[in-house]
Amino acid sequence: MTKTFRVLSLLGAAALISMAASANTSLAVTNAAAIDGNFGLEVIFDGTTTNAFVEDQTPADESTYNVEFKLRANNLTILAANDATSRHEVFAGRFPANLIRMEIHCRLAPGGPGTGNCGPGNDGQWRAKAYARNDNNTWKFCGQTGFVPTGNTTYQIEWVQGSGGADGSIRFLKNGVEVRLCNNVDNDDRGINAARMGATGRVDATTSGTSHMDSFVSTR
Repeated sequence: MTKTFRVLSLLGAAALISMAASANTSLAVTNAAAIDGNFGLEVIFDGTTTNAFVEDQTPADESTYNVEFKLRANNLTILAANDATSRHEVFAGRFPANLIRMEIHCRLAPGGPGTGNCGPGNDGQWRAKAYARNDNNTWKFCGQTGFVPTGNTTYQIEWVQGSGGADGSIRFLKNGVEVRLCNNVDNDDRGINAARMGATGRVDATTSGTSHMDSFVSTR
């Protein structure tokens, strides 16, 4: 099977950065953010709920979309006040509306007491979660996994669109190991037309510090 590789060049990422004019959430291409090579994408949070991301517009109504990227939480801090809001999206595959999303969550550590926050010197628990949108615009949860914030973690998502009324699927992996495979995703109406990486949505106002992202590759 022939695969077309799409690699987001961080050297040219400044031209693709999208964020509100008044946003404090921002992006920078730096040596410090590099996980592979000399440059990486630094996502900078400053207590606002605005988004900042780079966007790959080369997908064209893809019925199969596989993505891989690396993430390091660095000195990112999130208050674990509420699992529904203590989070932000780091990746989105789009139609133009999101069809796939991956989020970073912070949740209270069981047993406490502790601070409950996630970040340097805190004891909250980091979680990465994956979701796929159904044709009726509900979201199908497809697994969660913890990660070490000071380490470099590779995430992969494999999304397949349904065909002829049949359901599609989404597969979530961490460091090459399957977290969960979700079949029965009702997604035969729409294909992937764009991908975003950074702080792509749902940014919580308690978020501060920086995270690092690198080595984005997608295939059909």
